[in-house]
Amino acid sequence: MALVTAEHNGITSSDSQIRYQRHSTSDSQDFASAENSNGALNGHVDRNRSHDRHDSSNSAVRVEIADLDERTYTTTGALRRCQQIVMQPYSALLTLVGWRSIGKDFVYPSTVLLRTCNIFYTMLVIGLQLYTFVYQVVACEGKLDINTDTQDPSTTAMPVSNVTTAWGPLWAPIGPAAHRRQCYHITTTYIVPAILHFAIYFTGFVHFRLQENEQLYILMEKVYLQNIPFSRNAMQATVTFNARCFLYMGILWSCLGVFVQGTSALAFGVTPSILFRVTWATYVLFALQLVGFLLCYLVWASVIVNYTTHCELLIAYINGIHVRLREKSIELRIAMHEILGSRESLSMLNGTIARMTGIGVLSNGELTIVGICLLVLNDARSPWVWVYRSIFPVTFGLALLFPLIQAARVSKTAEKLKQICFEMRVFGYKDSNQLELDSFLLFVNHASLRAKLFGVPINPALVMSLVAGVALTLLILFQMGVISGANIMF
Repeated sequence: MALVTAEHNGITSSDSQIRYQRHSTSDSQDFASAENSNGALNGHVDRNRSHDRHDSSNSAVRVEIADLDERTYTTTGALRRCQQIVMQPYSALLTLVGWRSIGKDFVYPSTVLLRTCNIFYTMLVIGLQLYTFVYQVVACEGKLDINTDTQDPSTTAMPVSNVTTAWGPLWAPIGPAAHRRQCYHITTTYIVPAILHFAIYFTGFVHFRLQENEQLYILMEKVYLQNIPFSRNAMQATVTFNARCFLYMGILWSCLGVFVQGTSALAFGVTPSILFRVTWATYVLFALQLVGFLLCYLVWASVIVNYTTHCELLIAYINGIHVRLREKSIELRIAMHEILGSRESLSMLNGTIARMTGIGVLSNGELTIVGICLLVLNDARSPWVWVYRSIFPVTFGLALLFPLIQAARVSKTAEKLKQICFEMRVFGYKDSNQLELDSFLLFVNHASLRAKLFGVPINPALVMSLVAGVALTLLILFQMGVISGANIMF
């Protein structure tokens, strides 16, 4: 886009001057200004355009960011698109779980009505989550006791439906449970996960209410403003796509967690209410519990999505430094500044967000181990029980491994900087002398770019060793009969 401004103050059209001002470096084309024999015609056309646009001939057109075409791969357009399809839905997710004020983006966000709505909605969200954990203890939700919950469930079937499947009547198992029994191992099965969950929730409540997710915004702008020749557009598109996938996968994982609770009801029935003796009250309380479970899983998903998106942005930012160092298109001093910025962003990632993610990893790890043991020891013949026992460890295992994999990717990407520095030391780098290369190599070695959970640096070797160690331990316990199921498979 170019702005053409012509000044005519009683001078002939052949003396008119045409000035071109470049407004956008990405979408504009180069125009050449020259005076030729057709100056009179050009001056007449320029006078008409100037008169149509403004009353004053010296004014200029102001272009806002909103006027840019988002279909073009400009830096501003790509950043704005990422904010629209990733950050705005994520902000809505934070609002849904009570970590962001309702009406925060309004013109007048601090009205009395909005404050009242925020107070009541936050109390509602906390109350539903608290009710969910209390319901778990009362109803022995999930049947997670290894000693008593590996046999066929005893249920009182509702009137048999006419719709049948290969497994029998379709809705027969979902009737209220025939009897209420005593729950065991309440502390380790229900209370400890509840404490860990509320530790995550209140930490996130303070963090996001005070900081407004500024760390993620800052890192995203740094990544999109990074000057990478020939590959900037592809990098921006990849980061936007991955961040959007992480957000939607987190939401789908939350729905999968609610589906797990639904299969538990199909397998073991719905426990009757201790307050009401009517059947419909039992199902109403169970529906409220499912809503509470959805909120709990959305809280975990919000933390995991934030952490994994942070990791993905850091990976893209460090890869940008890799590319420019290999192309020798960046000075060592500027590279040291950007590596220092990566270290600062990684330090913020290893702060509150990493602590919240670590607590979630611990809770999901406990549920995964319990689910694997119940699957191995399962002696039930009901197909719904097998479906529930099979998808339970898979669901929480995904939430356990995904943050670990992303953290390991960050550490692995940072380690490549050292390899590039060794190559620079051997083959040289532009006009830098050996002393400068030695200083740069020493700086990178002491940068310590590692993602941490529980204060422990996470790298691919650690994750692979952890998975292999757990698998080998379970194999030995199965083989020795320490963990032996009632079926022929284990």
